[in-house]
Amino acid sequence: MRRRMARGDYRILRWYADMDGPWSAVAWQRYRDQGCDGLVLVPGPEWSPPDLAFIRDLPDLRYFSLERRFDPDTEAFLVDTLEELSLVTGSRRPVPEIVQPNMVRLCLTDRPGIDLATRWPGLEEFRLGGWRGSDLRMLEGAGRLRLLHVEGRNHRSSLDGVENCDLEVVEVLSTSFADLRPLSGMSSLRELKLMGSVKNGHGVLDLSALASSSLEKVWISNAAEVAGLAHIAESSTLRDVRLIKCGVMESEVRQLFPRRVRVDVR
Repeated sequence: MRRRMARGDYRILRWYADMDGPWSAVAWQRYRDQGCDGLVLVPGPEWSPPDLAFIRDLPDLRYFSLERRFDPDTEAFLVDTLEELSLVTGSRRPVPEIVQPNMVRLCLTDRPGIDLATRWPGLEEFRLGGWRGSDLRMLEGAGRLRLLHVEGRNHRSSLDGVENCDLEVVEVLSTSFADLRPLSGMSSLRELKLMGSVKNGHGVLDLSALASSSLEKVWISNAAEVAGLAHIAESSTLRDVRLIKCGVMESEVRQLFPRRVRVDVR
């Protein structure tokens, strides 16, 4: 799973167990004295917490990050002040039946119980690693979502579930699709990256399903064929097209697009 830095305006305490030792009352006091509202926790071989219950005692915690294999992580979902959570732990424990109303950006590894509209109604950015699902119905009703980044498990899946979202950025890696029609209602789509599985490639992807007038970037890899290129060539905002192992000829693709569009066919 690709890691990322916090996007919000947070004052973050970074606690590295190998250097700072176990979490303690001293650590809590440092968090408070420095006026922090964010915590990056990095357990080590000498210390790892039994669970994350201690973060519920941190006043006004808005940002929390734990990016290490760690199973008992569900207490992080009980902090209702969080605005950004990066929980890249590999845990398969279900998300509790909670609501985190302030959550804007969320990064998880795949697990049971992910329901964006119910659990995180204000979510704008969602990143998911280790995804193995057969569709994207966990996104149904996520009306505020603008960015989706998913890393799959070299499997075939469906885009069903995104129909009522108006995403600006869609990035799906190591997953293959056969139908782009669920994207047809996304009038604000700017960037589309569908990097298909080498093992199980995309079927025929028809780009004429895309209705956005704001399209700037289209990257696709490992498709049996890409149709509808002439349709997206009409977009005045398009700047970047990359097609890797998509069954198309570079010369044929280049003649469809104006010179302002960077075309990369391999």
